[in-house]
Amino acid sequence: SLYHHFPGGKDELMLATVERAIFREQRGFAAALASSKSATLQLEALMSWIMSKGRQTERVVREAVRYMPEPHQQTVQEHFFQFLFNPVHAVLERGVAQGEFRPHDTEMSTLAFMALLSEMGHSHPVKATRGGVDKLLNLFIHGVHAHSKSESPLDSSGLTVLE
Repeated sequence: SLYHHFPGGKDELMLATVERAIFREQRGFAAALASSKSATLQLEALMSWIMSKGRQTERVVREAVRYMPEPHQQTVQEHFFQFLFNPVHAVLERGVAQGEFRPHDTEMSTLAFMALLSEMGHSHPVKATRGGVDKLLNLFIHGVHAHSKSESPLDSSGLTVLE
């Protein structure tokens, strides 16, 4: 029986399933990130890979964690940060260090990047076509702000400056 392999019951089975999904995603992340040295091209490769697959692991993991006991939730969060968040964060950090991206809160941009892909890949008809990925990557990297950095009405904290 299935529970012979998971003596902790359905909680242990769910944890094993989520861990397997995270590890599978990690392998895809690693392959996508190995495709280029440029931070922008790495983000593009990662975006293409995430949007081309039929499943949205990040969304599934987020939903599954809601129903797990606290110790399992912590395990999943640790795996998420170690195997999925940290590699993307490293790309953004390296992009800033090499002058490819402007200095910014890379933890926040990592979360935004991952959330954008999780939601867009799940519920929006943007597919992993060259045009769709380019549009989404351009939106992520350049945003929607019409001002150049020198004209920006934002102070260094990212808050709108009121005059």
